[in-house]
Amino acid sequence: MARRPLLQRPLRSLGKLAVKSTGAKAPKTPEPSKPSEQTFAEVMRRDGAVPLAPSAGRVLAAKPRRTSARAAAFPSFRVEARDGFIEGQRVRLATRELARLHGPPEATLDLHRKDAESARALLAAFLQHERAKGRQRVLVIVGKGRHSAGGFAVLRSEIGDWLSEPPLSAHVLAFVTAPPELGGTGCLSLLLAPKAKR
Repeated sequence: MARRPLLQRPLRSLGKLAVKSTGAKAPKTPEPSKPSEQTFAEVMRRDGAVPLAPSAGRVLAAKPRRTSARAAAFPSFRVEARDGFIEGQRVRLATRELARLHGPPEATLDLHRKDAESARALLAAFLQHERAKGRQRVLVIVGKGRHSAGGFAVLRSEIGDWLSEPPLSAHVLAFVTAPPELGGTGCLSLLLAPKAKR
């Protein structure tokens, strides 16, 4: 069988051929030299890096805080409280929407004399139920703190935060201290968001 010319032979056979023809071993490719710690430190100093103290431990890069999709779905509120009066509304709520807050309530929830934890749970269930029924205006009675220890109205001081933060803020468009004929500073009038579409 005739031998193929050198250029047509597979590459793997070229190395064997070179070894056979010269009788010497094929040279090994030299491994790249590893830089010493001193060289590394010099490069780092040159580039402006500052070495960590031995006890500093690992340093992780700070990740930018992301707003979760769930939190982003809830609206932002503007809340003002002064002299026992409180009012809050969704940011960018139209004035004509806010006008619907004034009027007789379609449902009432009495929370006064309840502890904060059970009051919040009752309020959440009430808002969800009334919104599902398509109610617009509701009244929440929180009391004036006359029967609380030290005369401090715990619910009245907390309810603004509850209504303007998730998950309750999803149900509310606006709230305001009720007018005197509906209970004044011991009550809040709430305007609920439209019934959620299914």
